[in-house]
Amino acid sequence: MNENVSVWYLTTLIVAAVLGFVGNLSTVVGVVASRQMRNATSYLLIAILASVDLAFVVMCLPLASFTHVRDSWPLGDVSCKVC
Repeated sequence: MNENVSVWYLTTLIVAAVLGFVGNLSTVVGVVASRQMRNATSYLLIAILASVDLAFVVMCLPLASFTHVRDSWPLGDVSCKVC
């Protein structure tokens, strides 16, 4: 892969990871902290979705960038299928 494309790809992954982390974390904190948001719909639809997306951002995006740099998957077949 071209070096310029690689730099743009990694930069995009890093920006997506940072924005996803900040956005999803603030959503979860907002739902938990606000009395008006403490209902079944908010917890089930908003907080859980943001939590799962936050887990994806924390676990899978760093591994994807690492894989892009090394051109190999370091953690085996099971984790490859998860991420």
